[in-house]
Amino acid sequence: FLGSAGDGTTIVTMDSDSVICTWEYKPESFSSLGWYMPIKVRRLNVSDFVLEEDPSFAARVLFPPPGKKMKPAALDEARGRHLEEMLDMGIQGGNPKAAGAWKDEKGQIGRFEVRVSEDSTEDLMVQHMCRFDANEVLVYHRVARVGMIPLQGAALKVKVDYSKKYLVILGLIPSGVNRQGLLTIFRLDLKGFFLCGPRINIPLPNEIEKRYQRLGLSGDFAVDYDDIDFDVVPPLVQTGTQTLCLLLANLVRFYSLETGQEVREPFDPLAIQQKKVLLDAIRVVGTFRRDAGGG
Repeated sequence: FLGSAGDGTTIVTMDSDSVICTWEYKPESFSSLGWYMPIKVRRLNVSDFVLEEDPSFAARVLFPPPGKKMKPAALDEARGRHLEEMLDMGIQGGNPKAAGAWKDEKGQIGRFEVRVSEDSTEDLMVQHMCRFDANEVLVYHRVARVGMIPLQGAALKVKVDYSKKYLVILGLIPSGVNRQGLLTIFRLDLKGFFLCGPRINIPLPNEIEKRYQRLGLSGDFAVDYDDIDFDVVPPLVQTGTQTLCLLLANLVRFYSLETGQEVREPFDPLAIQQKKVLLDAIRVVGTFRRDAGGG
């Protein structure tokens, strides 16, 4: 990416490794070796952390005994022994980390709770999932270790906003085991060179993510993502802030860059056209103003 910022004398670049630089044509930017040096440099880390199971820890079902079909009397006996063993597992008391209702194969409603072992650390937690039937009888116990696992994404598209003060980056973060993939909007202050909020996260439709997984997220945002695009609209009277128009799966969504909230209903070209319309790009083609009456 290459664009201009400020009063037009500052050049902004971003390479395939998400390294962002600003350049100015000044004597102090000229090195003694014959090339120009950037004024500011930083690398954008397009990633997120999710709580997922640690693959190096063998998660296992502790009850009922796996691989065994037991008669009710034998199952009750095994349950009694297991409840005694649970006292020595170092499971923290007090309120569980999570709890709720669950439905068994017969449609009966019971409850579940998730508790953490006392030997858990801040980075890795040993979690015990227990399920109880409607009579508060333990019917299931599974243990697994979970931790904050990084999900590395890639920058897809980059633009300088209408004010020429911010760099707006559209990134893609792939799905994890327990979380849907995301499109995420970053905003970089080009003067202070820091990320400013809010960070806008939009769930990524599964069919689109599967297509991009086939392409691979190598970090190179120059790939032609032909059904994802965005542009920035000047501040509107209704919101007073710049609006980001996001094209995703043939639907245009509108978000405030200041609040991260959707500011109007999505636009669907199929809703106003009799024939099939497929959008592959979105651009602001001019500036406009609305008066107090909405004209």
